[in-house]
Formats: sequence, structure tokens, C-alpha cells
Amino acid sequence: MPLRRLRKFQELGHQIVFIIGDFTGLIGDPSGRSKTRPMLSREQIASNAQSYAEQVGRLLDVSQCEIRYNSEWYDQMTPPTS
Repeated sequence: MPLRRLRKFQELGHQIVFIIGDFTGLIGDPSGRSKTRPMLSREQIASNAQSYAEQVGRLLDVSQCEIRYNSEWYDQMTPPTS
């Protein structure tokens, strides 16, 4: 449903920014409790991101979307100091 709403916004002339959460894939589940969130390589993440873009392309005009990755922000973070 959210993608259909985005499609409507796109049809009305709005710029869609599609954010792919690749940073989570890099860290996986740091607690080690979840086997469903393993750490992924950058190559695996790039492949998954391509798949997401293809899936979104079924509803949105991806050529008119801005595709961004949350690692653009999170890669710049520094660990907290005590």
C-alpha cells in the first residue's frame, strides 16, 4: 500500500526518495540472537539493493526516483565515547 501511495505522489509530480537500509545488513544482529539477520558482505547488499529496485520498479518509475542508502549517513557516525 505505501508504494501505491508513493506512485500517486509521483504521478502528481513529487520527487520520490527511495531509501534502502543497507547499513543494517552490514552489522546484522550484533546481539547474536537472530539467525535471520546475519552480517552480509557489500556485494550481497548490492545484489539485494538491485533486487529491491527491480521490485519497486513494478509500481514506481525508478528512473524518476532518487535512490539513497542509509549507510550514507551511518558510515559517518563515530562510536560514542565514555
